[in-house]
Amino acid sequence: MRTIIPYEDEAEKKIHNNVIQRLAQDLGVDEAEIRRVYELKLGELKEHARIKDYLTVFVSRKVRESFKQQATGDSLRQLL
Repeated sequence: MRTIIPYEDEAEKKIHNNVIQRLAQDLGVDEAEIRRVYELKLGELKEHARIKDYLTVFVSRKVRESFKQQATGDSLRQLL
């Protein structure tokens, strides 16, 4: 597996940082945890993306899904 540098320049980094901050606010999760998952998902999607204009949308969706699944799993464990 190759390591991909998630940001090509400072402008792109700023865009993604804004999205990460917004996700942390919306989900009520620590920004560092959001960043870890976001950059992992970004690397996965960016590696195969031909058009990169919508990466923030797709990565955000993946991050939200990851945390939603995690929350659902935690809720189920508490019930057991």
